[in-house]
Amino acid sequence: MTDRYSRAIRLTYSTATVCAGLSFLLGGVVLIAWWSHNAELVQILSAFSSMQFNTGLCFVVSGLGLLATALGRWRMGLTCCAFLSLVGLVTLVEYLAGADFGIDQLSMTPFTTVETHFPGRMAPDTAVGFVLVAIALGMLAMRSDSEKIVGIGAIAGSLAFSVGFVGIAVYVVSEQAGDGWTRMAIHAAIGFMLIGIGITSLAWSRSVSIRMPLPSWFSAAVGIGTLALMVSAWEVLVLYEAQLIRENQISGALPHVANSFLVLGVALALMTSLIARIAQVEVGRRLQLKEAKQKLSSEIHARRRVESALEMSGAELGRFLDNVPMAVMVYNSREVTFVSPQFCKIMGYSQAEMLGRPPQDLLSSEAEYRRVSQEIVNRIAQGRVGKVETRVPRKDGTVATVSIHTSQVDPENPDLGFVSSIIDMTKLRQAERARELLGSAVEQSEDIVMITDASGSLEYVNRSFENITGYSSDEILGQNPRVLRSGLQSKEFYHDLWKTIAEGNGWNGSVVNRKKGGELFSVEMSISPIRNHADGTMHYVAVQRDVTRKLELEAEFLHAQRMESIGLLAGGVAHDFNNLLTVILSACSFMGEDMDALDPMHEDLEQIEQAGNRAAMLTRQLLAFSRKQPTDLRPIDLNQTVEELRSMLRRLIGEHVEVNFVSSAEPCWIEADPGQIEQVVMNLVVNAIDAMPDGGSLTIKTTPREAEKCQLHSRHSSTDEQYVLLEVSDTGIGMDPETASKVFDPFFTTKLFGRGTGLGLSTVYGLVKAHGGDIQIDSVKGMGTGVKIYFPAVDPATMDEIDCPTSIDSNGTETVLLVEDDPAVLQLTERILDRKGYRVIVAADGEEGIAVADAYDGPIQVILTDVRMPKIEGDEMATAILAKRRESKVLFMSGYSESPIRLSPEISKKIHFLQKPFSADTLAKKVRDVLDGD
Repeated sequence: MTDRYSRAIRLTYSTATVCAGLSFLLGGVVLIAWWSHNAELVQILSAFSSMQFNTGLCFVVSGLGLLATALGRWRMGLTCCAFLSLVGLVTLVEYLAGADFGIDQLSMTPFTTVETHFPGRMAPDTAVGFVLVAIALGMLAMRSDSEKIVGIGAIAGSLAFSVGFVGIAVYVVSEQAGDGWTRMAIHAAIGFMLIGIGITSLAWSRSVSIRMPLPSWFSAAVGIGTLALMVSAWEVLVLYEAQLIRENQISGALPHVANSFLVLGVALALMTSLIARIAQVEVGRRLQLKEAKQKLSSEIHARRRVESALEMSGAELGRFLDNVPMAVMVYNSREVTFVSPQFCKIMGYSQAEMLGRPPQDLLSSEAEYRRVSQEIVNRIAQGRVGKVETRVPRKDGTVATVSIHTSQVDPENPDLGFVSSIIDMTKLRQAERARELLGSAVEQSEDIVMITDASGSLEYVNRSFENITGYSSDEILGQNPRVLRSGLQSKEFYHDLWKTIAEGNGWNGSVVNRKKGGELFSVEMSISPIRNHADGTMHYVAVQRDVTRKLELEAEFLHAQRMESIGLLAGGVAHDFNNLLTVILSACSFMGEDMDALDPMHEDLEQIEQAGNRAAMLTRQLLAFSRKQPTDLRPIDLNQTVEELRSMLRRLIGEHVEVNFVSSAEPCWIEADPGQIEQVVMNLVVNAIDAMPDGGSLTIKTTPREAEKCQLHSRHSSTDEQYVLLEVSDTGIGMDPETASKVFDPFFTTKLFGRGTGLGLSTVYGLVKAHGGDIQIDSVKGMGTGVKIYFPAVDPATMDEIDCPTSIDSNGTETVLLVEDDPAVLQLTERILDRKGYRVIVAADGEEGIAVADAYDGPIQVILTDVRMPKIEGDEMATAILAKRRESKVLFMSGYSESPIRLSPEISKKIHFLQKPFSADTLAKKVRDVLDGD
């Protein structure tokens, strides 16, 4: 609605409220005048009619009802209507019936000078006016937007105005009432005019509109006003005629003039009403025409703006489609009608290549097109956007993963087809697959992976964390990784760690952690910050690798290397000692042969020989530890070997220790040197006895075992290989872990000085390793020690029997080529063989030995040579000589075992071995055995 009509409505509404207030004020003043007996306010003039008390009260109620209706207080307005109707109708009934219902002087006794037949009663036209006011307020208070109801209220208000207008006109002609009737007071007439104007204004504010600025009841109100004016003029003429009659000045023509004027007034009222109606319609038509013109103009301007906006939108849409990452395609069942540049970029086709193509050509197969189309149609039928994901072939042959969102161009016109927005999901799906792969890799990694927030609270742990630490993700998430601390690292260590990563740097190092169950485990750990360029470091990721077993293996390897180094040293020392002992023992043999048995020096010679033999035993222990002691391997039953030691062990152990022999029910065959196995058992038993000074229990047990059940420290090529277990356990004092880790070291002993050499267990270790076995020791301080030895099991049926011929006569006349790099050993050996009748040719090394053999014309029956020599080793020399002298046999002599000798299978059949140190008799017998053998 325009401002003009808004102002008109505000004006009419304000007029209604002002008139309501004036009516209320008028009635209130009159009531006060009645209570104060103020005749001037009740009558105005002494000749005028008084406004009765009921009339003043009704004007108060009329003003209150009009104000309440204007403010929307409908119930109060209707209550006031009811009161006015009751007073007005009762008063009219009193006039018509000539009755007195007692309401005239109910509240106040009249005191004015004007005499009437009905003191205190309002005039009949006043009662009619209040009935009209009640009707008008009742129509307006019904809260109806009906034009008819509002019009009835407006007409009733106009009639009330007319009542007041006519009342004032009467006072123009005569100030006094006649015939004793109560005449309307002049200020009552003014009150009706005010209340009538207020009602008409309120009705106008509810009826006016832009299309109809004059309400539909406007013509009726104009007609009523004209009629009231003419009636007032007629009444003036009638009253004037009555006055002339009283004064005997009446003219005969005046009554006819008055009646004619009344008829003319009625006709004029009808004509005025008609003219007002015509004017009302014309004004409304012009306003409607003006409104239509303005609307048409607005629509033209709006259309132009729309066209301009469409042009701009088209250009912007083109730019949008050129730059938006989402492709657009419009198509129907027959062909593609539009594609955006981004669509062409995704698919690799130009717009010209795409337009007009069947849409099914875009998918990989007809079946895929039917699937996609059906899914789109189903979703659109459900009132949703047709969303589907599929794979489409590009022009270059590659395949793209796309998400298609489809809707109808116009649901009312399906022939227009569909519009699809297409998003290239290829990189996103690749990233998702990469993320899933990364997640699976992290989750299935054998390494521990932890992710924390910036404060160190755990937000993620993988499956390996749970498996290794024993903590589940539910109980560890939200905690700090410090729950894994073992206490072996200092506070300064962790302070430096956090300082490093807090500065945004990575950290690498080793840490010892503690599992949920309290077990310690070592890890190699790396911590890296996860940086956010906007907010700095947000998370940390830690990767830990359990290296507990690795460190154990490294320790075992270092121990093995140390033992190997010590073994090499021990073997080298033993080799040199064997050469010296060979000279000593051989010299003792020569002296003993030449010395008389009664010679006083013979006893000293025996002491020297005994000391030499003890020294030889010591070197054999060193060679056993270094695994270079020669072995006489043969199939033996370990049960039988231990059983043969039973009686000797019982005498050795004594009565303070209980001995238990537990032998397997089945044979325990191994390939071993019986003497060395006895040495192993004896050394273990001696150590067990020393560990039980106050007595205890000793158990010697033999059992067949499978490799997978042995838990060996070494690694074997076949996990199903059979082993024989020799177990020696005691209930002695036991050892702590640190002591147990050193028991196999040479010369390490816990015994008092002079009671042990420290070579017992190291000899056992060397002998076991020389037999291809493994050894492990389990000991608990105060509870005892158990030693488990695993020997590879053999089948005796597959082993060749060893033929060891023995010659009684050790003399001979054959030719022996003696090769030895130690001059003393060379000289003594030559003397021994020469005494036994052999022809000896000598050489100081392997190179000289080959030269001597080549220069010698006669046969050489035996080549007696050292193994380790400068220039050319003994095995190389033997191979070279045997290539020319196939009839010759070879006897190697060495302080080592025969394992370093490397010969072909054909030559190895002619090879024999003699362990240093040896006596003259031992050498002579061995040479004779070699010559007499096959």
